[in-house]
Amino acid sequence: MRLPKISPPLDSGDSSATGNVVTLHIKITNPSLTEKRKVPLRNEFPSEVKTTDVIDSAGLQIGFDTARNVCYAYLDDIELGPQESKAYDVKIKDPWAGLAEKIPRVEKRTQAILEITKDMETYKAVSAQARAILKDLEGLKDKKGTGLTDLQYVAFARQQADDVRGLETRIQRLEELFQPREKPIKAGIPVMDVPRPDKRTTWILIYIILGFLGLFSALFFLRWYGKGKAEKIGTPGGGAGDNKSGNTP
Repeated sequence: MRLPKISPPLDSGDSSATGNVVTLHIKITNPSLTEKRKVPLRNEFPSEVKTTDVIDSAGLQIGFDTARNVCYAYLDDIELGPQESKAYDVKIKDPWAGLAEKIPRVEKRTQAILEITKDMETYKAVSAQARAILKDLEGLKDKKGTGLTDLQYVAFARQQADDVRGLETRIQRLEELFQPREKPIKAGIPVMDVPRPDKRTTWILIYIILGFLGLFSALFFLRWYGKGKAEKIGTPGGGAGDNKSGNTP
């Protein structure tokens, strides 16, 4: 089923509940050259449009196809003469109106990153990316949807929405570089966030540990050796002990 023709949004100029309004032009024609007929109408809206977005249905019924997840306008048995046409202008809230509000917010976040990194030599690459984002935002603001109708306007609005989401993702990645890192938690207890020692300090610690182990091993050996010698002297038939026992009458 084809999409209805669409007129670009008309800015209401106020902060009313409707905001920008898009007009969907729906037309139905009796294909017969000679006969009057009752023709059913069913026309699907773009997938972004919901039933609650409809402000003025122009006398048509509004339904929602759960299988296709789309909103549509319909009317049964519209009586039309031979080759007669009838048009309906359905007014809805512009489902893409929020884009105009997102662009300044992304721009403000990007400028904040530039302000942070302007005097940081090590963040030149971040500053360059932020400037590229601002340039892309200016390009988006220059693009206008006026003069487009039907599928052209839908394609334009969807592409602009994708571009804004992409720029939001890019600035979010830059912002994450300046977010404080949470300390790791082990068994419910925060671990001390101690900086790692440098390479020289690490090797000094290793040598101290090895020296301590070597000293401990030497003391253990001397103690073992002395104890073994003392036991040998005290046994019968060995050393001075043997001489003493041999001279006894």
